[in-house]
Amino acid sequence: MYRAEFRMPRTAVRDWLERTCPQAGEPKTEFCAPESADPCLGVGFLAEAGDYAGEVPDAAQPGFGAAAARVSVEYEGPDTALVRFEAFDM
Repeated sequence: MYRAEFRMPRTAVRDWLERTCPQAGEPKTEFCAPESADPCLGVGFLAEAGDYAGEVPDAAQPGFGAAAARVSVEYEGPDTALVRFEAFDM
């Protein structure tokens, strides 16, 4: 599993999510992990995944190493958001 956390301006979150995961669909606010996350989204990289984003044809390529990714955002205040990005295999 690969993990990254970083902070960014709260007002830039939606645009960043759309540019980073354009085929993931609209971020949601329910069924997020952790539950304190505000918006979150999941992206599948395998064709059989229910949230398949179509980014990688058929299967993750050798060296790519991830079958899915999860992004969650927690708004820490009026100006800052904590973004957590996790990529993992099944």
